[in-house]
Amino acid sequence: MKSFIILFLFSLISTIAKADVFAGGFIILSNGDTVLCQIKIAGKKKVTNYSTLVVQSFSGEEKIYKAKDKEVLEYGYQYLGSNFIYRFVEVSKNFESGFFRLINNGKKYKLYVNYLSDTNNGVTVTLPHYAIFKPNGDYKDLTTHVLGNWKKNLRIILSDNPEALQELETISRKEIEAFVKKLNRQE
Repeated sequence: MKSFIILFLFSLISTIAKADVFAGGFIILSNGDTVLCQIKIAGKKKVTNYSTLVVQSFSGEEKIYKAKDKEVLEYGYQYLGSNFIYRFVEVSKNFESGFFRLINNGKKYKLYVNYLSDTNNGVTVTLPHYAIFKPNGDYKDLTTHVLGNWKKNLRIILSDNPEALQELETISRKEIEAFVKKLNRQE
């Protein structure tokens, strides 16, 4: 979280200063190719966000990838000593698919998050929207609003783990990250 705040503040300052900020990184294309590049994380005009990835080749050529085009499976970069890895996640029909940030890189499960904001009657609420992946590539997105699918979809992912299923019944949506971390620590 500390790294996210630092990156956010730096992005804000850079945007105000109108300076483009690039970080060395990689993209994995849908055909499986890995490309080393510079990822634009702050600056003027288009920058990398939930639905757009802006990269620059080492020759200086800039290219914009839209998440909805499904050309990029994953990308990552290192900035201020922290690693940032994002994966394209196709989510349920009520939400837009996009790039989610890796927050738990476990052997059993990988947990990604994106924060979604919604405004109703003038009140804006921001909630985490998770995606959990198994090593075989199976995944489910976990919406955490009041009528969200998070528990139902976790039951599907955990169907081969009776102990985890039992414990799942006792957790709230605010405990998803801690729950997945605990599952990844178990042998």
